[in-house]
Amino acid sequence: MGKRRQPAWRAWVVRGLVFGSTGMVLAVASVFWAWTNPAQLRQTVLTTLMERVPGIGATLEGASMRLL
Repeated sequence: MGKRRQPAWRAWVVRGLVFGSTGMVLAVASVFWAWTNPAQLRQTVLTTLMERVPGIGATLEGASMRLL
């Protein structure tokens, strides 16, 4: 008996699912990295402080964020 070939559209659907899920994992990882990046987090907090309280001189060099 011969081997049955899958329809071409099925292969493209599988490829789309693989690449789509890979892209989703990369997007979630980059958002997680941006959310937990200490340097970027310090800059965001300082920018928000400067907007709310003009003329403030604050530093956050000793600040850290612990997950869990």
